[in-house]
Amino acid sequence: MAAVIVRAGPRHARGGGESRRLERGELRIGRAPGNDLVLADPYVGATQFRLLRAGEGVVLEVLDRTNPVRVNGLRREEASIALASGDEIEIGHSLLGVLREDAAVAPTRVLPSTWWARIGAWRPAVAVLLLLAAGATSLWVDYLATYAEPRWDELLSGTLTLLAVLLGWAALWAVIGRSLRHPAQFAGHLALASTVVLAAYLLTATIEYGLYALDLARLSEPLDWAGGAALLFLLCCGEFRLATQLRRPALAAALAVALPLATLAAFDWAAREDYDPQPPALTLLAPPFAKLAEGRSAEAYDELLAGLFEDVRAD
Repeated sequence: MAAVIVRAGPRHARGGGESRRLERGELRIGRAPGNDLVLADPYVGATQFRLLRAGEGVVLEVLDRTNPVRVNGLRREEASIALASGDEIEIGHSLLGVLREDAAVAPTRVLPSTWWARIGAWRPAVAVLLLLAAGATSLWVDYLATYAEPRWDELLSGTLTLLAVLLGWAALWAVIGRSLRHPAQFAGHLALASTVVLAAYLLTATIEYGLYALDLARLSEPLDWAGGAALLFLLCCGEFRLATQLRRPALAAALAVALPLATLAAFDWAAREDYDPQPPALTLLAPPFAKLAEGRSAEAYDELLAGLFEDVRAD
């Protein structure tokens, strides 16, 4: 008895499934990418089960008691369940079946899973590459924000600080996950945080460039709020899925994002002046993209701004 077959449940009715043979001492099953068998089911814990050999049989250890577990249709409350050939385990929308050691396992389709779960041992390397990409992008965006000669010591210190924050964030969530009896998943947390930061820089740069070019700078603030909220939601939702056993990580992430953003918006609204002392938006590539305006020196840009202020005072 060594093969565990995951078949499609009502929610994943696509036929087939994913098979794993219990060739080592244990087989970990759950939603998190670090398990031996990954179930794309929101009602399955990050590390739901551990399958162990016990003589000639198999024992199923239930590591997460949040959702009910049924064996052959009967609800089981035990922490350890002895399994026999042909037994079926139901949890959430997933169905697991135990076959004999010599049972033929037909080729099956893999249940939907993330690209992160598929790359296996390459995860740490990919996480480091994403971290470096986020750092390089932040350095590039900060460089574009300077229209005078950039001070590379300041730019590099800001990038190094960002990298340190991302590493600390990943380590914090790895510790949280381990304290909740989950795999540490440091590489997963690092890749998630780096991807969100990378997306934030690229999205912000693209939006602000387009708004300045189209003379729509007044839309910059609401779009910044909306984009920041969306990216923060994705970050929190991903972290909750990796490190906790929450049944509805998306709802928890929405609440975690909504409360601080609502507080910040209230403070911003209360501190806002009744007038805007800034000059009208320019239809040129103004900072934070001054480096993209080829041929325009800092002196020429200062003269342009001085002329604009003269026009405003004349009016």
